[in-house]
Amino acid sequence: MFANSSAYIFRYLLEGQENMPRSFFDDYILQQQLGTGHYAIVKEARDRTTGDIVAVKIFHPNKTGGSGSEEEETKLRQEMNLLLSINHPNIVKFISHYVEPINEYSSTTYLVLEKVNSGELFQRIINKSKLGQEETKSLYRQLLGGLKYLHDSDIIHRDIKPENILLDISPRTSRDQKQTGAWDENEYDVRVKIADFGLAKFIGERKFTNTLCGTPAYVAPEVLNNTRNYTTKVDIWLAGVLLYVCLCGFPPFSDELAPPSMREQILAGKYAFYSPYWDKISDSALDLISKLLVTDPQKRFDIQQAIDHFWFAEGGQEEFNYTTSEQERPLTESQPITLLQRHTSEIREKKEED
Repeated sequence: MFANSSAYIFRYLLEGQENMPRSFFDDYILQQQLGTGHYAIVKEARDRTTGDIVAVKIFHPNKTGGSGSEEEETKLRQEMNLLLSINHPNIVKFISHYVEPINEYSSTTYLVLEKVNSGELFQRIINKSKLGQEETKSLYRQLLGGLKYLHDSDIIHRDIKPENILLDISPRTSRDQKQTGAWDENEYDVRVKIADFGLAKFIGERKFTNTLCGTPAYVAPEVLNNTRNYTTKVDIWLAGVLLYVCLCGFPPFSDELAPPSMREQILAGKYAFYSPYWDKISDSALDLISKLLVTDPQKRFDIQQAIDHFWFAEGGQEEFNYTTSEQERPLTESQPITLLQRHTSEIREKKEED
């Protein structure tokens, strides 16, 4: 009786279609745009099966063709498998990736990532002008832990900057709830998530390096020198620049501090801890930065030395009495431009262009 009333639907696949890779659109539904960059746009998407919300980085079309050798394709596949295997609480998780053909000459890569909902470290610095020592310490310890994981996996980030450090913030449910770090009063926990590592694999080495050198404030001197065979020490330099920015609100190298030019400042390792901006920052923080911003990669700290630095052992010293300091804090005739001032200026210029 039931068999007579049943209906059967058969789906026939064309010859060879059963071996075709799944399309991004088989698995996800694209939603609102979250941001845009030099080489990709980022959109929100929903998993068709689970309903989970993810972030998707959609790279600008790349030329394709049969020029790549089988060996090169195998190497790229191995590198992709490595990136997809990364699993650390302080690193944005790669979920999957798809290559969608546009025509026989070009394709677009869709990179599916964990979605982090609380913004960037960049915006946090802008909102506060700069971060306190204890808050910076709580964030920076996590950053170094994530970098160590990447370096232990032989992955060099090469683009560490506030825009690529995402934050996952858990609110406090009551005043009695003990915070995990030196956070704002309404925050229970702030989890650092390192984003945008391994991007050279998707956009090509030359384009990636050119993009970095186009905004050199966060570029290591060996990258500006076009040195081949970069080591993990590139990320150590960038981590030093990031720590400097967190504590005073502006980068150590900039055209506003010229002469010499920003490029020459970086190549020479020419920077200072200017008064009054650094007057209340402890000598131990300055010491760590000076061990990270060393132009010779061989003499620069490695990741474990940074993690073990004595600055992290100091607690509860939010303001420092610089009159007893052994570190020089010179005055500067130039006026450093903070991240907040630069961001405001860029918004104003964009409005004027529109």
